[in-house]
Amino acid sequence: PSVELVFVREGEDESAAGEDQKLHIKRDVLMKFDHFKPALEAGSFAEGKTHRIVIREIGIDVARVVLQKDVNAMLNGLTEDNFLDCVKALDYVHSGISDTMVSKLDGKMLRRNWLEDPLFARQLIESMTHDAVARLIQSSTEEWPPTVSVVALQNPQLLKHGWNSNDSATVGAASKLLSYICHHLASGKLQ
Repeated sequence: PSVELVFVREGEDESAAGEDQKLHIKRDVLMKFDHFKPALEAGSFAEGKTHRIVIREIGIDVARVVLQKDVNAMLNGLTEDNFLDCVKALDYVHSGISDTMVSKLDGKMLRRNWLEDPLFARQLIESMTHDAVARLIQSSTEEWPPTVSVVALQNPQLLKHGWNSNDSATVGAASKLLSYICHHLASGKLQ
């Protein structure tokens, strides 16, 4: 059996959602995601009954990438444009991202050289207050390119916001970014 997922924005009437705002996904696929388990438990999921879940937190395009049975298919669907939204959506549907997934996401971002793009680097730094993005920044084992340091130095308010946070993951991410800046300055990669 499949479940109808309806994607609407805050304040939007879910009953007015068109077919372009709906996805039909098999129950067994959705059961892999912690967010859906309570609604789809065996007792509440009856055969022949229409099951509908309304989602306001993520968009349908991101859901098409994230809600896949195969992790590699999901990773292949990531692009520079949807990456950060997908990281946040993965955090939402999994009720937290595993360390293994964070490592895979980091690897994809680095292999594709997305951090070389100043706009992407800025968006990543701006998103560090989101727990999954903060963990991604903190756990990276590879050296990030100087572009990230340049963007951070040009926008110190972004780091200040992270540094002054009460959230330890966000402070850890800001600290990691500061360590990149120091490393890039010391190695002569920044002028």
